[in-house]
Amino acid sequence: MVLPRCAVLLPLVLLVNPYVPTTTAKRESRNNDNATSLRQEEQQLPPLPSIYVSCPNTPEGHYACGYSIGVRFSSNIAESIRSSSLATSIYAQLQQHREESNISKLEQTFLQMKQTANDTYPLYVKELEGTADGSGQPLDQILVLNFLQEISLVYRNDTSWEWERQQQRRRSGALPDRCTDVLLSNMFAHNEDGFGVDVRTMYRVHYRTYDPTSGETVEQFNAMTYPGRLSGWGPGYNRHGIVWSSNMLYPSLQSSSPYLGGLATIFVSRAMTKARTIQEAVGICTPSNLIAGQNQNFGDVKTGEVVTVETAPGGKFDMLRISDNQIHFHANQYLRMTDIDQLQDHLPSSIHRHARFEEMRANLAENADGLLTFLGDQADPKYPVYRHDDANGEYTLFTIAFDISERVMRIFRGNPKEGGLSLLSEERIDDGTNSL
Repeated sequence: MVLPRCAVLLPLVLLVNPYVPTTTAKRESRNNDNATSLRQEEQQLPPLPSIYVSCPNTPEGHYACGYSIGVRFSSNIAESIRSSSLATSIYAQLQQHREESNISKLEQTFLQMKQTANDTYPLYVKELEGTADGSGQPLDQILVLNFLQEISLVYRNDTSWEWERQQQRRRSGALPDRCTDVLLSNMFAHNEDGFGVDVRTMYRVHYRTYDPTSGETVEQFNAMTYPGRLSGWGPGYNRHGIVWSSNMLYPSLQSSSPYLGGLATIFVSRAMTKARTIQEAVGICTPSNLIAGQNQNFGDVKTGEVVTVETAPGGKFDMLRISDNQIHFHANQYLRMTDIDQLQDHLPSSIHRHARFEEMRANLAENADGLLTFLGDQADPKYPVYRHDDANGEYTLFTIAFDISERVMRIFRGNPKEGGLSLLSEERIDDGTNSL
């Protein structure tokens, strides 16, 4: 395919990579014993690369945007795939069954999900086709990354994957669970948790599409993005002043689920990035054929509203509007939809973080400092809130604080308790009256 001349590619690396000291830094550390200089070098924060893309709102345009992202972050995507034995195992099984002309239940599910995604969100599939071509990866391998939550929940007892589950359980008896949010009526903050490879490979996407005739903006947002995945699953905000974060949830799914072959959470998260209101965002994230679910947190800088939402298979949801002066907590466990059967081996860390929140709650200031104090807590030696190779082998990749009343987003790349020493970026959130 000939790449249309419509993608704007402006990658931006924000900071020097602290893991590879510059020649000057090496020379200073050898020749200068000044303790202050050494401390400053140690306090450098991991960089967060960024890309700006702008394309027509057409299949060719979305392909072009995806292609630009794939080219820019091809090494990140390759490393992310190599590090995920689960994603590579699933893809290998798909290929094996096709070579044997034997369609397994796994492949049936994958093909149904692929067809549903293409029928519902064809532009996003074109986006992923571009990312696959730009990064030199097979499209189905990229799709596996975007379907991984659902496929791994449904086929979690597949014996060919059991070795990986045993490997993950070696230290703790638990499986990874991911992120944490704490919320007030006018702000919320989020720890994005993942594996060590994610610290090195995540990036930020600034994404715009426009009407090919008038040039008028159709959608414009920015979001933290996992390699090879659609943007919107990680925290971000759009030009309408809607901000978001999400936490994975673990409903128990069976291969007989009536929603099998439906929509993946990553696809509805990508669609949500164009929402003009919180109500619209919730509606997009809860289609009737949603396979799994997650905890979605939204703020609207126009109305000042903050909500936390639990979504579940079939589009069921529970929305809590934060209207009091108390701090609210959510991680990876259903707290209000108690009728949802959950996978217990994914919950130990979430249960510990919730317990630690209840211990600290009375002493937390009901402001940004209180939220960041909790998110930086490491008192639990096995399952801390702020994570660095904890019992699940997970890390806090970054912390994002959304101040809805001040219309400001802050990104922390170190422990958020340290304030400015860990602050990577502070920027104003568009309120819908000015362009980003």
